[in-house]
Amino acid sequence: MQDNTIGTSNTQLASFLVAKGHQVARTSQNAGSTLFHFIATPWLTEDAQSLKFGNDMISARALFSARSYLLSLIHNDEGFQ
Repeated sequence: MQDNTIGTSNTQLASFLVAKGHQVARTSQNAGSTLFHFIATPWLTEDAQSLKFGNDMISARALFSARSYLLSLIHNDEGFQ
Protein backbone atom coordinates (compact mmCIF):
# COMPACT_ATOMS: atom_id res chain seq x y z
CA MET A 1 0.00 0.00 0.00
CA GLN A 2 1.46 3.32 -1.09
CA ASP A 3 1.22 6.34 1.18
CA ASN A 4 -0.03 9.09 -1.13
CA THR A 5 1.01 11.96 1.13
CA ILE A 6 3.73 14.57 1.25
CA GLY A 7 5.12 15.48 4.66
CA THR A 8 6.76 18.61 5.98
CA SER A 9 8.04 19.67 9.37
CA ASN A 10 8.12 23.31 8.23
CA THR A 11 5.35 24.97 10.23
CA GLN A 12 5.35 28.03 7.96
CA LEU A 13 4.73 25.91 4.86
CA ALA A 14 2.17 23.72 6.61
CA SER A 15 0.29 26.80 7.88
CA PHE A 16 0.26 28.25 4.37
CA LEU A 17 -1.07 25.01 2.91
CA VAL A 18 -3.81 24.72 5.54
CA ALA A 19 -4.78 28.36 4.93
CA LYS A 20 -5.02 27.54 1.21
CA GLY A 21 -7.54 24.79 2.01
CA HIS A 22 -5.39 21.66 2.15
CA GLN A 23 -6.20 19.28 4.99
CA VAL A 24 -3.68 17.53 7.18
CA ALA A 25 -4.13 13.82 6.44
CA ARG A 26 -2.07 12.71 9.44
CA THR A 27 0.87 13.63 11.61
CA SER A 28 3.94 11.69 12.65
CA GLN A 29 7.02 12.21 14.77
CA ASN A 30 10.53 12.27 13.28
CA ALA A 31 13.53 12.91 15.53
CA GLY A 32 11.59 15.20 17.84
CA SER A 33 9.83 17.10 15.05
CA THR A 34 6.22 16.77 14.01
CA LEU A 35 5.65 15.99 10.35
CA PHE A 36 2.41 17.22 8.83
CA HIS A 37 1.29 14.94 5.99
CA PHE A 38 -0.88 16.33 3.21
CA ILE A 39 -2.52 14.31 0.43
CA ALA A 40 -0.32 14.58 -2.66
CA THR A 41 -2.16 16.50 -5.38
CA PRO A 42 -1.01 18.78 -8.19
CA TRP A 43 -2.63 21.68 -6.31
CA LEU A 44 -0.56 20.92 -3.22
CA THR A 45 2.65 21.12 -5.23
CA GLU A 46 1.55 24.35 -6.92
CA ASP A 47 0.59 25.96 -3.61
CA ALA A 48 3.84 24.86 -1.95
CA GLN A 49 5.82 26.40 -4.80
CA SER A 50 3.75 29.59 -4.70
CA LEU A 51 4.84 30.22 -1.11
CA LYS A 52 8.45 30.50 -2.19
CA PHE A 53 8.26 31.66 -5.79
CA GLY A 54 4.80 33.14 -6.29
CA ASN A 55 2.84 36.25 -5.48
CA ASP A 56 0.05 34.40 -3.71
CA MET A 57 -1.41 36.35 -0.81
CA ILE A 58 -3.24 35.02 2.23
CA SER A 59 -4.79 37.09 4.97
CA ALA A 60 -2.92 37.26 8.24
CA ARG A 61 -6.04 36.03 10.01
CA ALA A 62 -6.23 32.87 7.85
CA LEU A 63 -2.53 32.18 8.34
CA PHE A 64 -2.74 32.71 12.10
CA SER A 65 -5.79 30.43 12.32
CA ALA A 66 -4.00 27.72 10.31
CA ARG A 67 -0.89 27.96 12.51
CA SER A 68 -3.02 27.76 15.66
CA TYR A 69 -4.68 24.62 14.29
CA LEU A 70 -1.29 22.99 13.59
CA LEU A 71 0.01 23.88 17.03
CA SER A 72 -3.09 22.31 18.58
CA LEU A 73 -2.27 19.09 16.73
CA ILE A 74 1.21 19.14 18.27
CA HIS A 75 0.39 20.24 21.81
CA ASN A 76 -2.91 18.47 22.33
CA ASP A 77 -1.67 15.24 20.78
CA GLU A 78 -4.55 15.26 18.31
CA GLY A 79 -2.37 13.94 15.50
CA PHE A 80 -3.84 11.29 13.27
CA GLN A 81 -0.98 8.72 13.49
